Amino acid sequence: MKRIIALVLALCFLVALVPAALADTRTDARVAADKAVAHYKAGKTLSSWWDVLAVTAAGENPKTGFALPEVPTPEKTASACATTILHLLARGENPRAYFPGLDLVTTLSGLQNADGSFGALSVHVYAVLAMEICAPQGYRRQAAINWLGSQQCADGGFTYSGSMGDVDMTGMALLALGRLGQEKSDAVTRAVAFLKKQATAAGGFIPFWSDKENSCSAAAAVWGLTAVGQTEAAAPMVKNLLSFQMASGAFCYEAGGGEDGFSTQQALLALADAAAGSSVFSRLTFGGERYVLSPLAQAFGDSANVSPWAVEYVYKVYTLGLFQGANGKFNPLKPISRSEVAAVLQRVDGTRPATEKPVSDLPEGRWDTAAVRYAVGAGLLDAPGGLFRPETPATREEVAVAIARLFSLDTARAMEKYQRGDFQILDMNKAKAENRPAVAALYAEGIMVGSGGYLRPGEAITRQEIAKVFALLFE
Repeated sequence: MKRIIALVLALCFLVALVPAALADTRTDARVAADKAVAHYKAGKTLSSWWDVLAVTAAGENPKTGFALPEVPTPEKTASACATTILHLLARGENPRAYFPGLDLVTTLSGLQNADGSFGALSVHVYAVLAMEICAPQGYRRQAAINWLGSQQCADGGFTYSGSMGDVDMTGMALLALGRLGQEKSDAVTRAVAFLKKQATAAGGFIPFWSDKENSCSAAAAVWGLTAVGQTEAAAPMVKNLLSFQMASGAFCYEAGGGEDGFSTQQALLALADAAAGSSVFSRLTFGGERYVLSPLAQAFGDSANVSPWAVEYVYKVYTLGLFQGANGKFNPLKPISRSEVAAVLQRVDGTRPATEKPVSDLPEGRWDTAAVRYAVGAGLLDAPGGLFRPETPATREEVAVAIARLFSLDTARAMEKYQRGDFQILDMNKAKAENRPAVAALYAEGIMVGSGGYLRPGEAITRQEIAKVFALLFE
């Protein structure tokens, strides 16, 4: 049977995946980034590695339609090696083999100091980003994290020098902390609080040496906050950054100033990240013999962890808006929780009226409250005795039941086909009796078929496995 489900889904799906204000911010960022890219295309020349990175972050191929800057053989310093690596990554080149006889990644690894640093704070950030993308096991990672934490000022910020935090350097430090997976660390919490405190009512920043806001500080805050998953906190700063864009698509440094190349590259990088909802440094990845910014890598920083068979399904549910990940990561091998399943179901069909049913283990104010109440009230997921168990991993048979209920599948007929031997599920006896008709229905539709005739109905379903289920629903 041709997928009737796909038609039903297509008709009922158009549910906001993020708060409206945040969705608007991403749209505005995308529009502004496209204008900035058009400015670069008009000039046809990318002058620095930052220009190349910014254009790549916006989804453009820097090798098409641009004159690229030269990549000279770098001096064997951490600064030169790290920035050259990032330049080559942004161009789609392999920094391990670009220069004959010179592996830049190995060279950079050998330049890490005894205290874990690679040099000054900015150099350390570039080096950490380069190593994390190319060879996260190839350097003393924890020592690098520890040193970075030791540089934090008492006010929560990071600085070029002195004892008071600086917005630009704090944003840069957050780039590294985000790529290092430190989003929930105390260092990040304090740095985020510092940026929020420093922001003006308009979402901008006024450095101590000036009485005006500037675009570069706003850009640094946006890319730093985005790198650690603080996209909502970055929203007013994105709005502020947009005020510096000129009719040409370029950016000025301060209001009333002229076009500024450095400000434009910084702003484009920030806006590209804001539009994507993740840092370009989490989206750059290694593919085969060259470094690429693949479609899936643009969506999730841990795309390399997605099993090859699941890549097309994960990307499909992402483009459909059913799965967004967390902090720029998809976590493909992680079991999906019952709450997360409820959220996906609501995104598919959030308009169906739901009868309120009490859920005693779901406090007010949680991110999943509305989704769980929807799923339970609509009868898609059960909450015996009022207990939903939101953090418990969902099982494959629970997902089968929810989908069968949502689309009113003919489970009785499917069970009849199974019983007369039209198809085999070798471990059907492992499913709860009341769930077997739903399991049979999804198996018969080819939506959930397991492997080798075994469905493993009572086992937890991973995020990449359920991605395949929902991707198939839309075929």
